[in-house]
Amino acid sequence: MSKLTNDFKSEFALLLVIMKVNYGATNALNYSKTLYEWALAALVTDGRVKLVWKEKDGRKYQVVEDKDTNKPIAEAFNNCREQYIQALEFLKYPSQGRKEYIQHNIFKLCFDIDTAIFPIALSEGILDLKDSVNKAMAGQAGLQVGIEQ
Repeated sequence: MSKLTNDFKSEFALLLVIMKVNYGATNALNYSKTLYEWALAALVTDGRVKLVWKEKDGRKYQVVEDKDTNKPIAEAFNNCREQYIQALEFLKYPSQGRKEYIQHNIFKLCFDIDTAIFPIALSEGILDLKDSVNKAMAGQAGLQVGIEQ
């Protein structure tokens, strides 16, 4: 039985829909990180995966492990974590003259993260999209009407 409330599932979905409507170069990393963290937190809360500490080369780091080996999820999260760290590396470059290159690479890595984690979140039942799109679009329409007045 899921420990997650329906409110969590629908609010998580609404947050993602709103973030996607406002998606752009400055929000790509934020969207991917939110999707990753919330989905991971939900799966940990429901007991489907666990977080464990490992050590390599004297450095401790956290990895995701599956609780049910018949339903592997952890590898996607571990790979996406590495992709997010790679995307962050592009932020250390000066953007003058390289802005398009930096944005392209960040978008590519974020796309890989999003296309791995979103289907997991949806198939594992931690997103309730039923009303989220309608709420988000109504909110956007309200903003547009407010601007035009």
